[in-house]
Amino acid sequence: MKFRNDEGTLRIKNLCSNEEYVVEGEDVVGIVDGKSKGYHLGNSSIHLWHVSVDTAPTFVERLYQVLSREEKKRAGGFKFIDDAKEFILARGLLRVIIGMYLGIKPGAVNLHYTFYGKPFLPDSNLAFNISYSNKNIVLGFGKYGDIGLDIEYVNEVFEWNLIAETFFSWQEVTSIMTLPQHVQHEAFFTLWTMKEAIVKALGFGLTGIETITGKDFDELNIDSVWQIQFGEGVQGALATTEKWEHLKYYRLKE
Repeated sequence: MKFRNDEGTLRIKNLCSNEEYVVEGEDVVGIVDGKSKGYHLGNSSIHLWHVSVDTAPTFVERLYQVLSREEKKRAGGFKFIDDAKEFILARGLLRVIIGMYLGIKPGAVNLHYTFYGKPFLPDSNLAFNISYSNKNIVLGFGKYGDIGLDIEYVNEVFEWNLIAETFFSWQEVTSIMTLPQHVQHEAFFTLWTMKEAIVKALGFGLTGIETITGKDFDELNIDSVWQIQFGEGVQGALATTEKWEHLKYYRLKE
């Protein structure tokens, strides 16, 4: 089912209970310059921060300055400029927002990485995850548990069956194939973002995504998985290992 959100809101759907909620968004300015304060992350809260590359062109140069030497090297290795901008925005904002939560400078954020490349903070209960697609970047933050976040641009000409045949069970592929053709792409991305959010929450690489089937999340130590609509054509999912009660949605503006 396609569910839409009005501009400025976020619509989320629990993939276990099918409950739907609308979250009012809040525009935030000045965060890159350290002028936004008071965004406290409670123990039972999830914060989602959303920015578009097109609406924040001057962020890139300023956020580049807070990157580590290794991150700057990675940014310079992208073939396409848009990919480099997405990386700089994502990693720069990650440092800025973590610094805001912890009361430290962005350059002092000490990121470590798992075997699969997932960034984390040693000696901190702050959990976070990043995803970006088609010039949209979303960063998720929580406490006391792990979170996984994935967003994808629903490309109507994308040959989804080639990916599904590798990472989906035959039952899942069949269930999508039996749907009307005009909703097959959306059904694929709903399932794909769910799977990727879960493996990111658990810290697996994509090699584990084919093992995620159905909606029996207890065996995976996943508390809940939510389908999220970030706007027309951008679909996502959020997976958490701990129960949360409040979700805040922030849209970054210049």
